[in-house]
Amino acid sequence: MGVNDGTVIGSELVLDHGSPIDRWNLTLVSDGYTEEELPNFRLHALEFITLLLATPPFAGPSAAINVYRLDVASAQSGADDPAPCGTGATADTFFDATFCGNGVDRRVLFVDDTLTLNTVYAELPWSHVILVIVNSTIPGGTKRGVITTSIHPKGLATGLHELGHALGLADEYDYSSTCAESGRDFHPAVEPAAANVTIDTSTLKWGHLVDPSTPIPTSTSSDCSVCEPPGLSPTPPGTVGAYTGGDHYHCGVFRPEYECKMRQFGEPFCAVCQERIDAVLFPFYP
Repeated sequence: MGVNDGTVIGSELVLDHGSPIDRWNLTLVSDGYTEEELPNFRLHALEFITLLLATPPFAGPSAAINVYRLDVASAQSGADDPAPCGTGATADTFFDATFCGNGVDRRVLFVDDTLTLNTVYAELPWSHVILVIVNSTIPGGTKRGVITTSIHPKGLATGLHELGHALGLADEYDYSSTCAESGRDFHPAVEPAAANVTIDTSTLKWGHLVDPSTPIPTSTSSDCSVCEPPGLSPTPPGTVGAYTGGDHYHCGVFRPEYECKMRQFGEPFCAVCQERIDAVLFPFYP
């Protein structure tokens, strides 16, 4: 599976805000679409762009963003869905899209990162971030060298979450694969590099966004051996504080708001995540 399983058709600038030298360039790439199915990919790419520009904070600095589309036809439609996570089905695709990429979680959707990067940079060398849209309705996506997302009804929101990783944001949920796994009780005593999680509540990275009346920490856990039950926010939505759990651990780490797209894909980005995204895009604003 790979370059013998398809063809690079060509590229198009679909959101044009100026020279690629001056803008932040996102490239959307197809995998698992046959040549006859590429019109569907073009529609899916437009759907993602529409969602992106409707999601704060991207609507504000949208003039900083160019979006390119790279049409790549695969020999077969879909993606590999290996057992034991999936059905065992296979598909010969250009970038070898594969669910169950970590051998445990079906939603972890990998492609051949090296082949993807080389293919995109050969056509669009100014790409800052690459998102591969995979022609499968199985829910999934991930961020490694490139971002992936499927076309599951919730897939585009998954793509935005994974884009957050590319912009320097960490997961804010308190597990790695599932809540049933062990070894996720306490975060290692090393400060995460990401802008939206911390082990240090005394000098919060986002302290300038916290109202003086908000207690720090804002939430704690009574049982660090289990995931936090949903829907138990101690504060109104949008309250910035220091909430226990995040970065794949139950305790010993804190996130800025109770809910955020980096925790629940259907939520908006929290204020801290929006600030980080704005900071990345600001140098590219005209």
